[in-house]
Amino acid sequence: MHMAQLKLRYVLVATLGIMSLFVTPLVAVGANSSVPSQTVQVSLSPYDPENAPPSKYIKKVTETKTTENLNLRKSPSTSAASLGVMPKGTIVKLTGQKSGTWSQLTWGSKTGWSATQYLSTRTYLKDDSVRYMTRYSGIYSTAARTKRIGSVNLRTEVSLLEVSGTSSHIKTAYYHGWVDSKNVVRTRPAKQYRYVQKSGSIYSTMNPKTDAYLGRIHHAEKYEYRRWDAANRRDEIYVNGRWVWTSTTNRDYVTPQYRYAQRNGSVYSAASKTNSKVVGTITRGTRVRWGAWDSANRRDEINLHGKWV
Repeated sequence: MHMAQLKLRYVLVATLGIMSLFVTPLVAVGANSSVPSQTVQVSLSPYDPENAPPSKYIKKVTETKTTENLNLRKSPSTSAASLGVMPKGTIVKLTGQKSGTWSQLTWGSKTGWSATQYLSTRTYLKDDSVRYMTRYSGIYSTAARTKRIGSVNLRTEVSLLEVSGTSSHIKTAYYHGWVDSKNVVRTRPAKQYRYVQKSGSIYSTMNPKTDAYLGRIHHAEKYEYRRWDAANRRDEIYVNGRWVWTSTTNRDYVTPQYRYAQRNGSVYSAASKTNSKVVGTITRGTRVRWGAWDSANRRDEINLHGKWV
């Protein structure tokens, strides 16, 4: 009796700049027969971050520090005049000159000698590639920026690979490609915010033809902002842990407004008198945050006990 064996055959195919990996498991069921079970294809785009070239801003660095508070002397001798005391951990630059147990080095504008035993030198890779986006930007296949392959959002951390003219080659979690250099900076920009000018709806996408209604935001509320879609006139904002789209926000600050209950009464789940239910009561004189006025049903939207009704 023959024991069943599992054989894996790998076929590597490169076509049109896209690498595809086919894995075809073959299960032996007899001495001279086999049954292919499944073929799995994984496509790797040339713009995937895994295919990015190494960054020119990650370099090997040699650094020397003092391991104690250390005198910098005019000559290699303990009797030589001190040019100053370097605090422990000071980074210095070795000149390469030595005299016995002494090393010549530069500290700021001063050059002198210190005991080698109190100097520590290490070599490591210094990553100076970290950058941040100052705005939502398209990512392009070349420095000419003619063929768009993706996008990157405001405040996203990216890795700078190289610079050519006015374009920067960056790597994100999803792509590597080229963006306008003026949108790439060393320090993460501050968050930007928008204010709700009037209560309105929020949606799943920027496109009114394909979006889904997700809920409402209310007058004078403040939300973190990421980008503006001019074609559909919608802002992308951060609401309750997710990015959504709306046409009711603006950068202009809005002062919250309040209303007072004129008499005891009920509060309802919606503006419509036919499709709402009583969800509570309000007492005459109660001051509440105001959100919107529905003229058709003659109802105010208010925030009562932390809930919009």
